[in-house]
Amino acid sequence: MAGLGKGTVYLYFRSKEEIFVEVMNAESEKFFKPIRDVLSKDGPFEARLRDYIKTRLNSIDSIVKNYNMSQPVYEETINELNRAGRLFGRVECEILEQMISQGVARKELAFDDTQLVAQAITATLDSLDMPWLFEEKSSDAIERKTETLVRFFLKGLTG
Repeated sequence: MAGLGKGTVYLYFRSKEEIFVEVMNAESEKFFKPIRDVLSKDGPFEARLRDYIKTRLNSIDSIVKNYNMSQPVYEETINELNRAGRLFGRVECEILEQMISQGVARKELAFDDTQLVAQAITATLDSLDMPWLFEEKSSDAIERKTETLVRFFLKGLTG
């Protein structure tokens, strides 16, 4: 839509919010594709979990960098961001549950309720999105966070 005047844009969209939602829907595929790809790979559970967390952290970082998103803008648009992310959250949880079920079948994990475990991992990572969004991130910091979370998810609080 580059090169179109403001009035022309509103022939296609009724409001700024509608434009924002459309952009979020289009951009969410770019954000979530690497995560979906990692969750769909085969291999040992621990390595897949590590790749998933690291990819998720890098995806969050790329959104902030690509859009110069500040905390006030994020807080202003959080409802629209949550709406756009809700559908993927369900898909992400389903794929994560499959990954956990494969880990159980391979005797790498021992859980009866793989859906609950997938929901817990997804909810934990979702709750950390906001704090991660606006702090400085280096590859070392992402590595440290990834290793801490993998250890936490696999060994619990006593690990």
